[in-house]
Amino acid sequence: MRPGQHAASDGSFGRSAGIQIGRALGLIAVAAIIGIILLHHSGPSGTTVAAQGTTSTAPRPPSSVKVLVANGTVAGGGAGVSQHLAGTVTQTLHAKGYNTLAPVDATQKVTASIVYFQPGYEKEAATLAASMALPVSAVQPMPAQPPVASLNGANILVVASTDLAGSPGSTTTTTIATTTTTVHR
Repeated sequence: MRPGQHAASDGSFGRSAGIQIGRALGLIAVAAIIGIILLHHSGPSGTTVAAQGTTSTAPRPPSSVKVLVANGTVAGGGAGVSQHLAGTVTQTLHAKGYNTLAPVDATQKVTASIVYFQPGYEKEAATLAASMALPVSAVQPMPAQPPVASLNGANILVVASTDLAGSPGSTTTTTIATTTTTVHR
């Protein structure tokens, strides 16, 4: 073939181009079928893994959690009752950095302390309960009718019972004194 001449007029160019287009369409069809099969078999499990990774968040800092402590040792309380047990627990939680509200008396007597939480505050309630040496079973969702006259905007309600009187998480403080002796020779 000389410059300026076209392919032979015997139709070989058309056959060659047609074969190449057919091969390309065949490869595209095979790739599409493989893609559909892979998406069909791995779709739900692939998206589940991504969703699980985004649900874990750290608890809020104690200073941003409003906590109300209610005395649950005597239903309805009495003069100064809430200032004893509930007041002591309130002071302990305040010392741990919680945003504590004024202590109150519960409307119901409890035999074991309960940590109620508003929606979205379960992790914070569990952290608070652990800091007070309470079992995980003490952490419960806030009931429709909380056992106090008013929550006063609290995110967490601690209904204190005798298990918090003198517990490791309450106001007991231990101080260890050390003495250093220097000997000169």
